[in-house]
Amino acid sequence: MKRLIVITFIITVFVGCKSIASTAEQKKAWDFERYVLDAQQNTNKQKYKSAIKSLFDVSVKYPNENKVTVNYLIGYNFYLLKNYVQAKKHLELVSSLNEVESVQGNLIENEKFVVLSRILLEKIDNQLKSFDPYHIKEDIEANKKVKPKT
Repeated sequence: MKRLIVITFIITVFVGCKSIASTAEQKKAWDFERYVLDAQQNTNKQKYKSAIKSLFDVSVKYPNENKVTVNYLIGYNFYLLKNYVQAKKHLELVSSLNEVESVQGNLIENEKFVVLSRILLEKIDNQLKSFDPYHIKEDIEANKKVKPKT
């Protein structure tokens, strides 16, 4: 009986080691789409910094692959982190990259990201305009005096 338990344990360890090794091999064989998918999954899990790191890794490993998508996703994650300066930088880059990459055949997908980036840029501008950390606008409104009609 003890031999059976020991043999089962050894087999389990070998199978476990093989599955860990195959996962590492799969990670090495990742392509552009898998990195982007991983970044999107991190965004969905609200792990924005991890998603940004994955996207920067993609831009280094695949510098000529769909820069519009990568920059939009980086900008979107910075937007979700409320880092509007970095978000604006990457989202503005989307429009300029679209003009260069539109020749490469991703025209419809690139246009989708250009439209989405414009929407986010408008939201960022509205956020920055209404940003009032010291409630100065509220104080001004509260201190306005109403003049009586004569």
